[in-house]
Amino acid sequence: MATKKNEQIIEIKPLEIEEVEIRITGITPLIMHAWSEKAKKQIREPKGPHTKNRGPRKPIEDFIDSMYWLTAKPKEDTMESFNEAIKTGAMFGFPVTAIKQAAISGAYRGGMTKDKASI
Repeated sequence: MATKKNEQIIEIKPLEIEEVEIRITGITPLIMHAWSEKAKKQIREPKGPHTKNRGPRKPIEDFIDSMYWLTAKPKEDTMESFNEAIKTGAMFGFPVTAIKQAAISGAYRGGMTKDKASI
């Protein structure tokens, strides 16, 4: 192929993609908190005097909705149904963006500037 004097041929090598398994151990408890549909709806609603009365709280329902469920979430919002889900092998997830943010935060605390710590 004929090339002009100003053109350069650039060869892009294929990426070497590998799978790794990383064990993450923390020094503080893991706190998960997924936004429930109820909470998202309350945020989207316009603010005004009517927003003060939210009704009675449902702590068990809030607890169950705060998990990132990888398996089916219990149909009933009771501790009995939650415990049954745990006994039958319920699995929970964690947002991957939180891992990225933790890595950047750790690098920043280690003395790296934020622009160099970004992944």
